[in-house]
Amino acid sequence: MADALILIGLNAAFWSGIAALVANCGWSDWVDHLLAAAVAGFTAIVVSLEILGLAHDITRAGVALICVSTGIAGLSRWSRRRRRSGDRMTAARVARPAIDWQSAPALVALALSVWAALVYLSMAVLLPVEPVSDAPIYHLFFAARWWRDGSLGLIPTPFGEEGATYFPANGNLWLTWLMATGSDSPIVKAGQWPFLVLGAIALYGIARRARAPWPAAIFPAVVWATLPIVLIQSSIANIDLMWTAFYLAAVYFLLAWIEDERTGTPVSMLFFALASGIVIGSKSVGAVFVVLLLPVAARVLWRRERALKHAVCRCSVESWPTAGTRQPRWIRPLTTCREPRGKSSSLAWYWCSGQPLSSS
Repeated sequence: MADALILIGLNAAFWSGIAALVANCGWSDWVDHLLAAAVAGFTAIVVSLEILGLAHDITRAGVALICVSTGIAGLSRWSRRRRRSGDRMTAARVARPAIDWQSAPALVALALSVWAALVYLSMAVLLPVEPVSDAPIYHLFFAARWWRDGSLGLIPTPFGEEGATYFPANGNLWLTWLMATGSDSPIVKAGQWPFLVLGAIALYGIARRARAPWPAAIFPAVVWATLPIVLIQSSIANIDLMWTAFYLAAVYFLLAWIEDERTGTPVSMLFFALASGIVIGSKSVGAVFVVLLLPVAARVLWRRERALKHAVCRCSVESWPTAGTRQPRWIRPLTTCREPRGKSSSLAWYWCSGQPLSSS
């Protein structure tokens, strides 16, 4: 019981600090904020354990120091934001949806899915580890060895899959984190369950990005969260649900990046890249699914580059309207964005306009 309370306390401090640190990124609603906190927090956990592993200091004291430091940093950031805003909350406001009789089926489906998820959470905590799974073969075994040794290293599997030693290990690091914050807690066996909730929220957010009303957006999340394979995975200490949830988060941030294309904000692009990296670092097959998103990301980057060129041109025209007559003749095409006549300025014209030069 004491280990469970320590696990809950340390993780509450850590995740509260992460949520406060990412709150100033200009998120439009609670789904953005929650998914960004999940991606940023998981990234921080992976990087922190890798650093502690190099120092042979994966101990409860080292992990507790990270949790408390993150919580203090988040609290400090939150208090500064409150002082600057004059005690007004500047975080994204949650729009209160209109609830009527037409939304009743969605609410009933949501309640049933929550009930099913809680049933499988209790099964994961109370029942023994599922023997017919990869959890006892290497997922929990690797996490326990890393936690016991205080460092990360190649560990041969005791039986079963011999190639698991060389598999991507982000998911195993998450289980190591849970053991470090509560070594004997049965909550470690339910290490995948939070990602059931995360994946459902990401699906809800994707539907909302597609302009679906909130009752309709609930159904994809409910259907996915109540699939038998998803519920079973949530009660087993595997890693398949982890990378799936972060893949859905990557799709969500890619859609947000496309919508934010005109504003030029790189925040959605950053979290799309981080979520994709988590997917690749958690499961080898995840790289195949991430590749499917790269053409869309490349298209957005290409369009953003052209928009940036035109923006720089407009900025130069608006900022230096009277400076062209006082500048050297060779630099005037750069400040006025008129078609250059000299050969030395042809590259500058191409960069400013984003269009090929005329042959004349």
